[in-house]
Amino acid sequence: MPYDLTKFYRLSAGLTYQLSALGPANQTVLATILDGRSVPKSEEMAILDLLKYLEGAFKAKQRRLGSLAMLHPLRATVQLIRAENKVDLLNVFTTMLHDKMEDITADKYKDGTWPDLERKFEHFMTKYDIDGQLNNRLIALTRNDDENYYQYIGRLLDEAQTTEELVRIKLADRLDNTLDLRIELKDTLDGVDFFQDLVHLISSKHFEGFPISAPHPPSSTLNGAQRMYQLFKNAVLLSLIRQKAPDIQDPATVLLFNSIATASKREAQRIVMHILTYHKDEISNPRDLIVDSMSYCKSGGVDSITSHHEPHQLDGLFVEWFESPSSKIRNERIAHLYENKTLMVAGSIAFITIFLNFLSNPTYFIEGISSEGIRPRADLV
Repeated sequence: MPYDLTKFYRLSAGLTYQLSALGPANQTVLATILDGRSVPKSEEMAILDLLKYLEGAFKAKQRRLGSLAMLHPLRATVQLIRAENKVDLLNVFTTMLHDKMEDITADKYKDGTWPDLERKFEHFMTKYDIDGQLNNRLIALTRNDDENYYQYIGRLLDEAQTTEELVRIKLADRLDNTLDLRIELKDTLDGVDFFQDLVHLISSKHFEGFPISAPHPPSSTLNGAQRMYQLFKNAVLLSLIRQKAPDIQDPATVLLFNSIATASKREAQRIVMHILTYHKDEISNPRDLIVDSMSYCKSGGVDSITSHHEPHQLDGLFVEWFESPSSKIRNERIAHLYENKTLMVAGSIAFITIFLNFLSNPTYFIEGISSEGIRPRADLV
């Protein structure tokens, strides 16, 4: 399975080391991307050409956590190749360039390098995109200014009816974004049986806490509530795929779908562990909180979108905290959520259940999520 956070850290470290080397290192980067698979020399040269372009386009640009921005398209490509277990040149090109139309634009280059950079891109497209398929895919993968996230994913899935690879590439993109929520050197879940410890917590007065001995990690630009927003986006994506493409049998797509569900479930577990280890004084009764949250999920609370006007604290989780057409308002709500550690634990239990449902039930999706947006179940009657 492509999901493994420790291997992800190693992949990121290896690529960072290679990209920071003096002199041309693209041959070693290419070997890392191909992940041990051989391709014809002409395809090697084509991928190397694209690496040179991306190297100039990204330079020292950084992602939110400070890692090199160029890592994202490269790692997503590795995830796709591992899932497909082959190297499809058009899929590789598409994945490496999937953010081009959003991230590599004239307004982001104030040093006069844009004209030369765009000439190199046009040369690459003229040389390798003979029939226009690559350009059409990049357009499909780019969110338009007038689209919200639901409309964007809905349109993408509609276009995937004739180009099924688009689903795979979007899943590889989201998988990388999900794995890239932390920058620690070791996965805190390594060697931990989360569900065993959870049962111990709710059933025994002798529970002494999750086995985390390290000091509180340093403050990050991405906190637990912001990570929960990424889990929300994953729940939306997987729900829309289940509704608009319910009969997907392609092994690579299924593998990437399940990998996102697994990665998301485990991220929600880390959030619970972190809060109950380092912020336990902010939780009045963790046992009752866990039992109450699990009972809510068992009653079907996570099977559909709920309204915050309903009685349980988890009602309205998606609508109240993560859904807003205004990014400013949404960020304010997420900041308020971060101050409510009790709700963060309850919400993480809900996310664990949601992603377990995706993994165990091939027809599961959250009712009320559509390409038009999200609507509470009371509004669907």
